[in-house]
Amino acid sequence: MKMHDREFWTAFVAAVLVACGGSGGKQKPLEAPDLTIQVDNQPYSPANGVRVDPGSIAAGGTRTFVVQVFNQGERDLEVQSVTLEYTPASPAEGTEPAFRLGPLPALPAYVASSNATDSTASTVLEIPVVFQRYEDDLPRSAALVIRNNDKDLADQTFRVRFQSESCNPHLGVPPPVDFEQVQVNQVEELPVDLKNTGSCALLIEAFLWSGDPGFTLVVEGQEYPTKETDTFVTFPQPVSIPSNSQISWTVRYEPPSGAPARASLTVYPQNDPNAVGGRTIEVLANTTGPCIEVVPSPVEFGGKLIQSTTSIAARINSCGTADLVISDIFLKQGEGLSPDFGLDYTQLPGGARPTADAPLTLPPGEFATVGVQFTPDVQNPVDPVTGQPVLDRGVLVIANNSFVPEFEADISGHGVPVECPQPVILVEEGEEVPPQTTLHLYGDQSVPSTGVISKYQWSLDQPADNKFNLLPSMSEKNVTHEVNVAGTYTYCLDVCDSLYCSNDLKCKTTACRKVVVIPNEAIHCELTWKTPADPNAYDDGPDAGSDMDLHFLHPYATGPDLDGDGAPDGWFDLSYDCFWYTSTSVLDWGTLNPNISDNPRLDRDDTDGAGPENINLDVPEDGRVYKVGVHYWDDHGFGASYPQVKCFCWGKEAFKKDLYADGIKMFTCDLWEVATISWPDCRVTAIQAAEGGPKIVHHYQNPAFVQIGSQDCGQ
Repeated sequence: MKMHDREFWTAFVAAVLVACGGSGGKQKPLEAPDLTIQVDNQPYSPANGVRVDPGSIAAGGTRTFVVQVFNQGERDLEVQSVTLEYTPASPAEGTEPAFRLGPLPALPAYVASSNATDSTASTVLEIPVVFQRYEDDLPRSAALVIRNNDKDLADQTFRVRFQSESCNPHLGVPPPVDFEQVQVNQVEELPVDLKNTGSCALLIEAFLWSGDPGFTLVVEGQEYPTKETDTFVTFPQPVSIPSNSQISWTVRYEPPSGAPARASLTVYPQNDPNAVGGRTIEVLANTTGPCIEVVPSPVEFGGKLIQSTTSIAARINSCGTADLVISDIFLKQGEGLSPDFGLDYTQLPGGARPTADAPLTLPPGEFATVGVQFTPDVQNPVDPVTGQPVLDRGVLVIANNSFVPEFEADISGHGVPVECPQPVILVEEGEEVPPQTTLHLYGDQSVPSTGVISKYQWSLDQPADNKFNLLPSMSEKNVTHEVNVAGTYTYCLDVCDSLYCSNDLKCKTTACRKVVVIPNEAIHCELTWKTPADPNAYDDGPDAGSDMDLHFLHPYATGPDLDGDGAPDGWFDLSYDCFWYTSTSVLDWGTLNPNISDNPRLDRDDTDGAGPENINLDVPEDGRVYKVGVHYWDDHGFGASYPQVKCFCWGKEAFKKDLYADGIKMFTCDLWEVATISWPDCRVTAIQAAEGGPKIVHHYQNPAFVQIGSQDCGQ
């Protein structure tokens, strides 16, 4: 190397050192730009992206997300372009995309480091991204693409990903709505809060309401009292509950009795995937607190010897969950009440009459006994119409803190010259039951005048179409009875002891109880029939009697035109005719919800006698016209029969037609098209033949149902 070359490089290096700040040491070079992102002042995670909750935005509304670009490097970050990559969720999406860019600054734009001292650029670049909520709530996504000069090649095309969450409503229901204790003549109301804790609007499409009498559900001003059958309501337009909101319905309770009461409300959301079968709210009243029960009630002495005192121990039970506090026990005074009754307090704890200052307190499950006395002064007269004694009457009153502040138990008795046995009838199922109930009647609580009961004798007055006897016999002390036909049933019992019988002229203490059989379905149709040639229409066994069948048609029913009127008949349709064959299958006439009783059922098929056959439908569909028919399947050799059909709506008789009264016979294979039932007005219209009178089609034999062993149905 020549000398002048060395001198040149020495001078050049010196000049560079001066330019770089002197020759006193090394200088660290400036770091390249380094992009970082925040969204709405929160650090952005590429792994998670930006989650958009559509439920927080009203349908059709928008929300703006601000993407903030920062620079952790030392040289200015150059943002060269900003674009939004978006794909529509469906072809039905509106013209305006769910994600779009807001107003942008001029590009390219520069972002200075937070510790820069010589840059004129801002330390943050804000990019608005606007999200619009669509009513369909389909999930949508977009990517904000930021191209820049970041030090890392991978970050020079940086994507901020946005993802809208799927609509996820959630129906929340309250715990049991408990009225606790509501006393007689009081009316209480409680709210039923339905909550939506999900991310978008919850849609309520229907509800099912059922329970004991006394409850009323109020929904958007409409009242729905509890009935004997379930109430199912579908809203014309679903009820909407916005995200993170609630609505309130109301339940009102006016107790008809002091018995514990329960109701059930099932709410069916349209779009909560976790509540496909609905969510149920239990409603309670008078299930807690004090409760009073008196046994026996009423207190019946029957015929008692005049000028002689008889006492019956009335047991006062504390049947609730809290202490029963009794402040008084007395006999009611007033017109028509006999002075021949009295009370004996000596059996009570403390042996004295309770008072407000010294009450009798009975914990739950405990009881006390008060003696009810009867001293008839004269022989009671006999009612000339009924032939029964005119009873002395009284009322036992117990003042307490239960549902009924003054509980009353009736007292009765009459004076006789000789002491008589007293029959007592207890009906386990109560005094009002639906058809197809087997009653259990007990006479074993009857009281002899002396010794023991030596004889029991029942008698029965029942509807003519229910010819079932008491079992095992009319002379047993406890019996059962099938009540398959709607109407009033009267059961009477006489007993004998070693001295007298209750039906002796000197006694006349026969006991009677009435039971009313009322259908509790929305629609209940009943078929019975008379076959004059059958000597015993109520015996059992193959071919022991004629066989008629009840049919109930949905308007969708179709089939061959066997009556020749040019239209499909519908009888024997396996999907839309409820009769003996389809009673063993599950017909599907209404909603798909298995919790809703909207399919008909044949409760009884009688193949060897006079019926009854019953078909019931709990929840008919509005706007439907159903049809009722009777088919004579097989006379089993007994010849002509005369059917009778009754139909009830909510327990009230809406239709009755008896062909026996009209003198119209039916023979094997005849079909009687009885009536149509229009719902919801329950308008029952008899079907008429073209020439007038009932429409009976002779020789009606569906090809799919040929009677085996029956007589020929041909012309």
